[in-house]
Amino acid sequence: MSFTISPPSANLGGSHDPASTTGLDAQVADGASKLYQKTLEVYEQTSDWFQQFEGGRDALIRTNMDVSKGAGQRVTIRSLAGFYGEPKEGDALFEASADFEEFVMNDYQLDVDYIRWATRMTERSEEFMGLRGELKAGLPREAGQWLGRIKTERMMMELRERSSSENQIIANGKVVSVGASATSTLSTSDTLTYNEVISAATRLKTLGGEPAVVKTQGKNRIQGYVVAATTDSLFSLETDITYASNLRTGGSRGNGNLLFSGGWADIRGNIICEVPTLDHDGRGPIGSPLAPKALIGEQVTLTASGGVLKFGGSAAGAANTAALYTKWFPGHDYKFSEGDVGTATNSDHWVLIINPPTGTDANKWCVGRYAAGNDGNKITLEAATYTGVAAINGVDPTAAPWAGNMTNQIQVGATVLPCTDDGVPFADTLFLAKGAAVRGYGKHRNKRGVVSHEDGFVQDIFVRSVFGQAIREDAAGRKPGVVRLRHAIKYAGLNMPTI
Repeated sequence: MSFTISPPSANLGGSHDPASTTGLDAQVADGASKLYQKTLEVYEQTSDWFQQFEGGRDALIRTNMDVSKGAGQRVTIRSLAGFYGEPKEGDALFEASADFEEFVMNDYQLDVDYIRWATRMTERSEEFMGLRGELKAGLPREAGQWLGRIKTERMMMELRERSSSENQIIANGKVVSVGASATSTLSTSDTLTYNEVISAATRLKTLGGEPAVVKTQGKNRIQGYVVAATTDSLFSLETDITYASNLRTGGSRGNGNLLFSGGWADIRGNIICEVPTLDHDGRGPIGSPLAPKALIGEQVTLTASGGVLKFGGSAAGAANTAALYTKWFPGHDYKFSEGDVGTATNSDHWVLIINPPTGTDANKWCVGRYAAGNDGNKITLEAATYTGVAAINGVDPTAAPWAGNMTNQIQVGATVLPCTDDGVPFADTLFLAKGAAVRGYGKHRNKRGVVSHEDGFVQDIFVRSVFGQAIREDAAGRKPGVVRLRHAIKYAGLNMPTI
């Protein structure tokens, strides 16, 4: 049995709308005679992944505390270029204005604003669930976890989407198509490897990225570059022959070797940091902004002209039209902050659909195409290809590996992944240098509060913060602290095509 805490009503005065608190009560009413374990268990989830790298000028993420007055505050950050003019020699004098080197400067803005969250519970709900006191004690903690996740995803989307074209590279120099006229060359073997780490890190240095202080050992500060990669992206690095060979020959001997003990070895000053990705049990996107994923919640029979994909992994999830299951997928107008909504391209995007390993057409594939069809909750396909219909772009259902392995009968629980027009799933890995981004904090930072109604019978739990973040720019308007590597990705346990 699952339980959902309903959101609060708009009325926060002395009375409240009873319907706003009956969502959970109605679901637990039939459980009054049941015995529940008196512990509130919450699925392990990631919080603010970037907070560990916050600090001053030498940190990976620079923090700015100048914004302390509240909503709508804007900080103008000024960058000054270095001096590279020619010297005067001998008796030459500085006489003309051209003899004096000018200041080359650039301004960019960091805006901060409020971000808030709330939930509501009743004393009756706690007692029916056998969790008297557990919800009140646990929910403020989880509210803080929620805020950390929002900060992390928005930072990742900022770095993923708002870096310049010179900051964005593709594994092995391949192409990932945008638009119907382009053709992808990325193959399933173009994953995150030892050589790709070296290549992307070299690009980061060329752009002007400097090593950041990322950790300490005793009194020593350790500098380096950070490679932010998802769990599934690192799956390919871990099985890369060059990386594994270096661990065997260059790592410590015995059980302390990372091949046995786990963890990630630095690669030539590049510190490998795993970005945890979990297929959580909540109503929201799964995977990571760097490697989006979604689970089909409603069975659908696609046609050559497409169909609607609904998500959430179950009928209840698919019925929730407010949950943004696909906000990390290409083609969605992602909200970075209040008043700052990204404009998605209406170029063609593709998804690979993989049926569950059991049931009708188990493990079979389908590839769909959409342009403006991602509203964050569902994806409306404009075309689909499967056995018996025509090819779309690089996916021919009569040729290997697709022949005999495709279907249009999409089952509940099927996995949906962004892919190229050839059907190759892709993901991003971030390479970060000193001052890759700037964060600003205002007068509230993870502030939590509780408001009681009706003699304490109804409890509203709130959390709010004032913050903002932006990619750092140099005097030329470039973004020297980040490189985004787009590469193919393999998911352990999924039936993936080899292309």
